[in-house]
Amino acid sequence: MQTPTRQFSKFLERHGLKHRKLHSLRHTSATLLLYGGINIRQVQSRLGHSELETTQKYLHHLSEADVEAVNVLTNMIEPDERKNIDVTA
Repeated sequence: MQTPTRQFSKFLERHGLKHRKLHSLRHTSATLLLYGGINIRQVQSRLGHSELETTQKYLHHLSEADVEAVNVLTNMIEPDERKNIDVTA
């Protein structure tokens, strides 16, 4: 029997992609929608979350990515110092 999970695994293998859980597509979709400016309530509805707090967990991933981006740019602009900025302080 071909389940969606098994089909997804075979797709990744066939295309030489790193193994990911099928559920990760859901997380990626939510994160990209939020990053793209879609209202969090719309994302909540799309995912079927009854609690907004569940959807807000995706925002954490965006803030981590933002900190990483700041550090990459800082290291490019100030290559001699090679220190990361603590933007959470």
